[in-house]
Amino acid sequence: MNSSDSPRVSVVIPNYNRANLVGETIENLLLQTLTPAELIVVDDGSTDDSVAVIKKFGSKVKLICQTNQGPGAARNAGLSTATGDYVQFFDSDDLCSLNKLEAQAKLLECSGADIAYSPWVPACIESRQVRIEKHVFQQRGLPQEFNSLTYFLRGWVSVFQALMFRRSFLQKVGVYRTDLMPSEDSEFLFRMLLQQPEMRFCSDCLVLYRSHTGGQITGSGTSSIHRAQDWYNFIEIVESRLIEHQTQLDWFTRFKFAVMKWKAVKYLSNLTMYNLSRDVDHSVRTPIYQELAFQAFDFIEKLQFHVRTKTTGAGYSQSYGTNWITPQQLQLIEEMGYVPTF
Repeated sequence: MNSSDSPRVSVVIPNYNRANLVGETIENLLLQTLTPAELIVVDDGSTDDSVAVIKKFGSKVKLICQTNQGPGAARNAGLSTATGDYVQFFDSDDLCSLNKLEAQAKLLECSGADIAYSPWVPACIESRQVRIEKHVFQQRGLPQEFNSLTYFLRGWVSVFQALMFRRSFLQKVGVYRTDLMPSEDSEFLFRMLLQQPEMRFCSDCLVLYRSHTGGQITGSGTSSIHRAQDWYNFIEIVESRLIEHQTQLDWFTRFKFAVMKWKAVKYLSNLTMYNLSRDVDHSVRTPIYQELAFQAFDFIEKLQFHVRTKTTGAGYSQSYGTNWITPQQLQLIEEMGYVPTF
């Protein structure tokens, strides 16, 4: 679909050493029923043949090359040149149903909302076959009981490939932090939700989130200790922002977030094998009664996850909206030119 009155969507793709995958992703996005107004690929200092692969698409792709600075900086570079009314961040290895851009852009256009979000599913993609590994996430919208920030602080997240943003809203939020990796997406989403955006659920499309053991742009070159430290830093940032904004939270959300911080500290200290005082602030030390409460709550959560997994096949909380893939979604995969398997 293309006409002068069509919604204008800018797609921003960071790429690092994905010569074997980025071409497939670009083709998928160029085949959308709503052609992107611009498809911006930011190569973050690749050392493989990525740039050559991207250049094969000629003027259909706007290529930006920069020295290796991480995915946050790459997305910022793409966002700074985007001119569309709506922005689609996409990773260089994932795919989406061919109606994804059109369905979400139309929803944003008609509703005036800031964010559209849709179902997504982890899948192994190889030789035009898509093996569905788990339930589909976000088969339904977030429950109406709480706002999106509350669900986030209780543990809900979404992959950015399944989201679309109004560009004017992103301009109010700011840009990615470049001192976080791989928590930069979570921190950016947190700042968005602090703005209390209007979010609309779009059930008509699907994102295929590629499962693989290596080569993720956020995973390359990051050790377990780095990831643990990065997650702890993210928790600290969130906590300080909540205080700064004087955000009012219910008691359960406050407790849930406190447990999240406690687990981040424990995980980091276990990896580093150092005394807590050498790695984190003394304020994170917890009295014994809180320690026991956190341990009990963590045990109950793990037990609930196990029970839900045994009974329904998916252990995630209600906010994730997990459910079996539908016949309509299988058809969307086939329309992409892939064969779904299980």
